[in-house]
Parts: sequence; C-alpha cells; structure tokens
Amino acid sequence: MATSSITGKLYRSTLELMIIEVGSSLNLTELPFQEIKGMLTDTLIKSSWDFLSINDLYIAHDIEWIPPWESDTEVMTTFF
Repeated sequence: MATSSITGKLYRSTLELMIIEVGSSLNLTELPFQEIKGMLTDTLIKSSWDFLSINDLYIAHDIEWIPPWESDTEVMTTFF
C-alpha cells in the first residue's frame, strides 16, 4: 500500500482504525463483511471493503497487530 502521499497515509490510518474497530488483525477481506458491516463506521475503507466483497476481490495489507501480553488473543478472530 502506498503511504508516501497524504491520501495514502490517511487510507492506512483509517485501515488501522478499522482493524482495531473490527477486533481482528486478519486481513479484512478474509472476514465476513455482510455479517459485520453493521458495526463498522462509514469510511472509505468500509466502502472499499463492500466493493471487494460484492466482487469477490481480495486486497492484502502489511499491518500487524501483536497482542501486548503473552496470553492475549483477538476476541473477534475467535468468533470468525
């Protein structure tokens, strides 16, 4: 993902916030969008994810969330 432009930095920041909002560091396109779209904030990332979901497309990101404690887990990843 290009992050050198202001738009790229904004997109990446919004993606990072959505990862926190979703509660899973899995690639967003691996999660069932139709099931969780109601709890997401309306953003460009959500619109992009909706488009990807409808058209069965996939996009990768390099953002990693590492649990701060050894035994921590991502709650939402457990459910999906």
